[in-house]
Amino acid sequence: MGGARPGPRRALRGPVRRGARPGLAVGAVERAGYSLLRGTPEEFHALYDVTAAAVKAALPEAAVGGPTTTGDLGPGRGGNEFLRGFLAHCAKTSVPLDFVSFHTKGARFDPWRVYGPLGGPAPRKQSPSSLKMLREVRAALDAVAAHPKFRDLPCIVDECDASVPAHWGVYDNANFAYRNSEYFPVFQCKLMKKLLDLSERSGAHVDQATTWSFYFEGERFFEGTRSLFTAPGGGEARPERLSDARPAWRYPARRSRES
Repeated sequence: MGGARPGPRRALRGPVRRGARPGLAVGAVERAGYSLLRGTPEEFHALYDVTAAAVKAALPEAAVGGPTTTGDLGPGRGGNEFLRGFLAHCAKTSVPLDFVSFHTKGARFDPWRVYGPLGGPAPRKQSPSSLKMLREVRAALDAVAAHPKFRDLPCIVDECDASVPAHWGVYDNANFAYRNSEYFPVFQCKLMKKLLDLSERSGAHVDQATTWSFYFEGERFFEGTRSLFTAPGGGEARPERLSDARPAWRYPARRSRES
């Protein structure tokens, strides 16, 4: 106690000496109407600068990038603006940037939670929108393409889901019932094809997209949560442990612009 805490470079050297080989480091922001960042964009840029430098010093082959912003484009949503500011900072300072990451979600039902009769209808019928998601991805790709030096960087849509949140289901809002039907996987598969098409037409390209679908222990059958399969439960929902099961669709490398 009382000793100086190790700097970011020293903190990373230990795992590297023990054989750890991290593939990437992501700066998480989720900047929109809400934010995981309690600070200014400039403070995040400074945090990214020192983190990227520490990662590269400890493991030069590691890929670093970000900023993992949300995609919402509505009034008061600042994700795309934050992304543009982050890219402008990286372009100006030449800080390492090996990939660009951002999120998109197809729906945020309003109201999120409804305390009506168990199994009752939703107060207002709402559905996920792939059009909304494609708009958000297009805006993010346009932000990347605005910088010629970043146009060939892989873009990762590292949260690409039909609706939020993952852990609420039909007992919170009847609109989540779509997750209990074929609609859910078909929506996600069709969306991936649309992302491929959009990527081919854009100045920057999507390299990967992931769905954050989880394993929820103890949930009821057909709970309507964002999961890949139903875990046999004990009659009550207990989502105290979420194990990340994130299948990734990696797109074929796009042809070079010279070919």
